Amino acid sequence: MSVKSFEVEGIGKIRVLKRRGARSMKIKLSQNGEVSVGIPYWIPYRVALDFAKKQSDWIIKHRPGINYLEDGQKIGRTHT
Repeated sequence: MSVKSFEVEGIGKIRVLKRRGARSMKIKLSQNGEVSVGIPYWIPYRVALDFAKKQSDWIIKHRPGINYLEDGQKIGRTHT
C-alpha cells in the first residue's frame, strides 16, 4: 500500500491510499476529521485529487465537528 498526503483547497489535508485489491474509489472520514481517499493501485494520484474536489460538498457536510466541553458541563452521571 502506498500513501501520500495532499493539501486540497476547501477541504484541507487529505491522504490518498493506493491499494492493490481495491476496485473502486472510496472516501473515508475519521472521527477526528481526517479525510482519506482509497483508490486502486493503477489509478494516478491526480484522479483521486479530482475525485475529492468533486465530492468536496459531501466531505464538508459529513465531516464531524469538534466538540469542546464547557465548564460545568456534565459528563456521565456523576462527573462535571
